[in-house]
Amino acid sequence: MENTAIIILGHSHVGALHDALRDVAPYDSQQNGAHFFIHDVWANRTDYAMPDGNGGIKFNADVLAAIDRVVPEGMSRRYISVMGGNGHIVLSLEKHSRPFDFVLKEDTSLPNDSDAEILPMAYVKKILTPFIMPYVWQMISFRMAVGTTITQLETCPPYADDDYVRSHLGAYITNTQNIISGPLRKKMWRLHSAMVNEIASASGIEFLNVPTDGLDKQGYMHRNGYGPDATHANAWYGNLVVQQLAQSLPIASYTRFSE
Repeated sequence: MENTAIIILGHSHVGALHDALRDVAPYDSQQNGAHFFIHDVWANRTDYAMPDGNGGIKFNADVLAAIDRVVPEGMSRRYISVMGGNGHIVLSLEKHSRPFDFVLKEDTSLPNDSDAEILPMAYVKKILTPFIMPYVWQMISFRMAVGTTITQLETCPPYADDDYVRSHLGAYITNTQNIISGPLRKKMWRLHSAMVNEIASASGIEFLNVPTDGLDKQGYMHRNGYGPDATHANAWYGNLVVQQLAQSLPIASYTRFSE
C-alpha cells in the first residue's frame, strides 16, 4: 500500500482538521496509508513568508527544515495550504454603515438586501483584493519554495442560520443585531473563492473545493459542520476534508509539528 505524507500549512482554518485528527496516533513506520503532518503556526507565531529585500517574497526556511525533519525521507509528499481564508469576513459579517450588496454573476438568483446600495461585482472585487493578497502571496511563495504543485483548500462555507451567527460572534463584532444577511455572506464567500482560485490556477496551484457533503441544499455550511464561532468549521466538517485529502487511503497517523 502506498504511503503518502499530507503536509498541511496554514492559519486558523486548520483547526477543524486538527480536531478531526486529534485521536489519531503519531507517525509509526509500521502503519501504511495517509500520514498527516500539520504545522502548528501558533506555537511560535510563525510568519510563513517575508520580504526578501529585493522587492520579492521568500518562504520561511525554518518551516521547510521542520518539514524535512518530521517527514520520513523518501515518502511521497502532498503539500496543502490552508493559508488565510477570512479575507471576505471583513466585509461579510458586520453590516457596513452604508449597506451594500452586489449581484453574483454565477448565481443571479441570490436575493439582494432591500436596504443596500447595489455595487458592481468588479468594484466589490477591487475592495476585497487587499484583504486576500497577504495570504495569497504566502500561498505562492510556498509553491515556489517546495518546487512542486501544492493544493489550496477552499475556505469553509458560511452558515445560513442568522441566530447561530449572532450567538457565536465572539470578539468579531459587538452589535449582534448588525450582521449581514445569509445571501450576502454566501455571495462574498463564493466571490472570495473564485478570486483565490483564479490566482492559484495562474500560479500552478491546485484549488480544492469544499467537500459536497459539507454543504446543505442551499449551498451553505451543512448544519453538522457548524463550529465554535461564526466563521470556522468543526471536527465533523474537518473529517470530510481529511477523507477528501486521503483519497481512499486509510488514515495512518497524525503528527503536529513546529519549527
